[in-house]
Amino acid sequence: MNRNNKILIKIISRLIYMMTAFCLSQNAIYAQVGSVFRGWEKGFLDIHHINTGKGESAFFIFPDGTTMLADAGATGRAKPRVTDAKPNDDKTPGDWIARYILHFLDETPEKRLDYILISHFHDDHMGTFSQDLKPSEKGNYLLSGITEVADKIPFGKLIDRGWPEYNWPRPLQSKGMGNYIRFIQWQTSENNAVAEQFDVGSKDQIKLLFNPGDYPEFSVRNIASNGRPCKKSLFH
Repeated sequence: MNRNNKILIKIISRLIYMMTAFCLSQNAIYAQVGSVFRGWEKGFLDIHHINTGKGESAFFIFPDGTTMLADAGATGRAKPRVTDAKPNDDKTPGDWIARYILHFLDETPEKRLDYILISHFHDDHMGTFSQDLKPSEKGNYLLSGITEVADKIPFGKLIDRGWPEYNWPRPLQSKGMGNYIRFIQWQTSENNAVAEQFDVGSKDQIKLLFNPGDYPEFSVRNIASNGRPCKKSLFH
């Protein structure tokens, strides 16, 4: 497995561990299959795996309402690499992801994504590239995957493994990366967004923004990036 791909898996595993302990202590009521899914409530950690059939995407609402999107895949590959479009192909994967997130943002303190996390630079995690893609009306970039989601939903901070040079283990010079970099450059220069490279071992790069004092044991830590593992204990 790609080392960088382990970042998301380990972060999700840690979050699931914390969510389980918290829910058991609060006697949480689990949703039943076929019932309407209840919106986020203060004190809960919601993890939504968004299945468009075209890549990876996970949406988090932390206990105080801080939000994070991990990846927004939109691959153009054919079966059997991917499945049929879900729920259908009336909209693009990025549009479906954005619509889903906007629905659940109604219960959060602010209707935006506080963090966007891109685990690695593959189309099924960040979006495909084609000259036929719809251009953004905001900046000089095309819309696919994360660029389309962020065109519809404002965000505060984007974190990936390459910012700002994008040169490890070698310069990343594909047309798709060029489009992604133009998107970040516009967001940071014109839309007051922040872009950062993974800070390995940090508990402060992704943190609760609204009521952190209510959840002193909750943390998210980046534990590996570009082949550099965290030397600190994950549970320290």
